[in-house]
Amino acid sequence: MTGAAATASETLPVLDAEKRIALPAVGLIRAKGVDSVVICTGTLVAPDLVVTSAHCTDKTAGLLKDIEFVAGLNGTRFLANSGAAEVLPHPKLDHATGRGKFRYDVAVIRLGRPVPEERVQPINLMHSDAVLPAQAALIGYRSTDLKLLHGRFDCALSQTLWSTLVSSTCPASQGNSGGAMLAKTGQEWRLAGVIVAASQHDTTSFIVLLDQWLRDQVDAALRRQARRSAKVQ
Repeated sequence: MTGAAATASETLPVLDAEKRIALPAVGLIRAKGVDSVVICTGTLVAPDLVVTSAHCTDKTAGLLKDIEFVAGLNGTRFLANSGAAEVLPHPKLDHATGRGKFRYDVAVIRLGRPVPEERVQPINLMHSDAVLPAQAALIGYRSTDLKLLHGRFDCALSQTLWSTLVSSTCPASQGNSGGAMLAKTGQEWRLAGVIVAASQHDTTSFIVLLDQWLRDQVDAALRRQARRSAKVQ
């Protein structure tokens, strides 16, 4: 397994305009390292918090000013953007080894400037007690086509050896890392996982499910937003 990568003929297709407009919270991350620029995807889950893959930010340690989240990017237009104030990788990432390391290849980015909810509504999380469906949506940007959101809504899911890591035959490509796995609850698509890797041998992609650490980060971000809103009132 490796960071999300697939051949050009084995990639998520461009979403039609209606679906792109409906998912502005799945945004583009530009992370400028010392000798390269990393393109990934991230999902806005609170006005000041983005969930992504940890390997998207590991080359920018100490370079927070060079990380940018762009929401609602559609062609040459976007709805909001912000730099990073803090990056928190999963606390178990450094201690994990082998393929099991992908279980913790997630991070949250606290934005320096919260995204106004009237511009972009954050995506809600799938409830912790909800049953993961047999199919889900995989959504992300591609590093070779930065301006348009890609994805599929019929991606079959399979359990791996680890309970918090699932796979899908929908292919992931460079730029999809950190992308959203969305599960439908009623009429609402909710965040259920984060795209972290792809197989080097076939079109299998790997997705980390939301664990309690991630949920705690989102809860803390929502409390921050509540305090900001109370001050305004």
